[in-house]
Amino acid sequence: METGKKKRRSIWWSLLLVFIYLWMQVMTALAFALFAGVRYALKLNKGDSDLVFGIDPIPTELSAEFILLILFVSAVLSLALCFLVYKLRKIPIADHLKWRIPPARLIFSAIPTGLSIEFVSIFLFSITAIFFKKSAESYESMVQGLVESPFAFIVIGIIAPIVEDLIFRGFILNELRKDYSLKTALIIQAVLFGVMHLNVAQGLYAVLAGLVLGLIAVEAKSVIPAIIGHIVMNSSALLLSNVQEDTLATLFLPIVMMSVFFMFFAVRRAVRGIKASAVENAETAE
Repeated sequence: METGKKKRRSIWWSLLLVFIYLWMQVMTALAFALFAGVRYALKLNKGDSDLVFGIDPIPTELSAEFILLILFVSAVLSLALCFLVYKLRKIPIADHLKWRIPPARLIFSAIPTGLSIEFVSIFLFSITAIFFKKSAESYESMVQGLVESPFAFIVIGIIAPIVEDLIFRGFILNELRKDYSLKTALIIQAVLFGVMHLNVAQGLYAVLAGLVLGLIAVEAKSVIPAIIGHIVMNSSALLLSNVQEDTLATLFLPIVMMSVFFMFFAVRRAVRGIKASAVENAETAE
């Protein structure tokens, strides 16, 4: 009975962190919209010369810089709130973040792992786009709009991966591991990571990414390799979005096959490393 209660508590805490991340995006967007509304109202009262018939028309589409600024601010604030949650719970943050420098081989291997995840994700996205056409078009339209800004690599390529991995592969994964088996904890955090994207076509491959990134984080006993892999994944996605489809058409399948192989190798290595570590810990305990 007590075990079931602890498991439900872990789920609720994990959901709270996901809610904080999404809620902060909404609240930041509303705050920026309110600021924009006040600015337009002040310009209207001043009777600026650039007004049309006394009205300064609000653009139907937000600029890429505006959206990226919202994402940046909301990411930083959501991470700060997550830290506050654990501070109020009087739980050592280091126990959940696993923020330590892992062996160099695990840091460097995260780079090709992240690249492999990206190519496999592109392949999975092309399949899911057949069944979820509107969802895929919405995602592609958003990405094309954002990559035009030079700030995209800073926010989407670096800041977002750092914050998301600290929350999902740090706080959430280790919160779940207290009351669930490692396999179950990995699956739950990966599913939550996919749901967080609020887009079916994107969310499906995000689940796969969450699983692999979670595994390499557990193997290294550190969230750093997951962050590096995620940065490589997001940054390569931004770079590839500027490449013509015909350029990669002939090489795409061989690259995907190599990516699947390398990702399988990374997962198998991580599983073996985790098992070996478990055996070593058991022997030490005895």
